[in-house]
Amino acid sequence: MLQTDASTDPSLIPLAPVPTSKPPELIGVGSPLVDFVIETDDAFLSAHVAGGKGGMQLVEAGHIHDLIGKTGKEAAPTPGGAAANTTVGCAHLGIRTAFIGSTGNDELGDFYH
Repeated sequence: MLQTDASTDPSLIPLAPVPTSKPPELIGVGSPLVDFVIETDDAFLSAHVAGGKGGMQLVEAGHIHDLIGKTGKEAAPTPGGAAANTTVGCAHLGIRTAFIGSTGNDELGDFYH
């Protein structure tokens, strides 16, 4: 279990684990995900992405690779997942938090750690 205490250093970005003897006030349980972020314009989205802007649609990995290739840009990996994001956000507000999740034994799992 990863436990954080942002109250010891609220300027900490990205948030690193801080040992504390106090129990967490909030525990997030969820799937740690890695998002790939590319900055693009509305014209690209309209031409290549189904669904509305700001929405979410599950697609096959091949489709994602095709979209990334069409941008001509490098995708930036970013740690994510709803429970993880919420837990980190609360820690930045000074709440003692912990997160429970499981990553794969692969490159993305290593990145997430």
